[in-house]
Amino acid sequence: MGVILLTLNFILLSKVNRLYLNDYVIQEIPPYTNFLFGDSHGNALDQRLQPGGIFNFSDGSDSYIDMERKLNFLLKSIKVDTIYLSVDNHSLAQYRDRLNNHPRSIFYVHLNRNNFFELIPKRYLVYNNPTYLDLIMQSFKAIIINQHTQNESKPKQWQDFSEIERIKASSFRYRMQFGNQERSHKISEALANIITLCNENNITIIGIKFPLDGVYYDIINGKNFKADSMLRSAGFEVWDYSQFFLKQPELFNDQDHLNQTGAELFTTEILDRIKY
Repeated sequence: MGVILLTLNFILLSKVNRLYLNDYVIQEIPPYTNFLFGDSHGNALDQRLQPGGIFNFSDGSDSYIDMERKLNFLLKSIKVDTIYLSVDNHSLAQYRDRLNNHPRSIFYVHLNRNNFFELIPKRYLVYNNPTYLDLIMQSFKAIIINQHTQNESKPKQWQDFSEIERIKASSFRYRMQFGNQERSHKISEALANIITLCNENNITIIGIKFPLDGVYYDIINGKNFKADSMLRSAGFEVWDYSQFFLKQPELFNDQDHLNQTGAELFTTEILDRIKY
């Protein structure tokens, strides 16, 4: 039975490696000492910050647990000077306990590559110790999402939504991100670990709060799980851009993700600020 399961794993991994892992796991350490860590909000910037010496290490759905693994991965090989860390109001929400990249970011956890009995169970059979079924589900999910993306027509632009449609979409996002009143204890602990790691390694943290569309900003109405407060309490600076594009829906793909034009303008702002 074990041989059958192992064989099935390798077949699935060969199928989804490009779709699910290669787009997430970097193949070699990038030649940078400054990094942006974030979820899909940071990922929207692509690598536009590289002229400022910043490598974008963000990925959609990354939680602080995933970011902590990435930071530890970097620290084993290079000296990190500064990390720009997403600290949006939703960053410590409990929905990140469900929607995250933990099965992917396990590939950044240091394992003894020469120890077969450590490598196989943790990376190929259980992916961060859930169940074997999780690997199967993640594999098929990657295939389905990729197929859906290929067949999907061009989405409606946020600026083309009516006000009622924007309110409806923003209210749905609010319920997803802030429906639970309590923040995640696990993700809060991971953020605290990141802060400790940075203090121990003389790394500067600059918190970034990404722009929000005005409709969503009003619906949130100050609701905040306070990742930004954790950084400020530790003595680190936070750059709050949540109100930067409130009246410019043409710069968003949806209520809280910048489109290409918005990402270009926002990147220019960050790069100009870094100069001074």
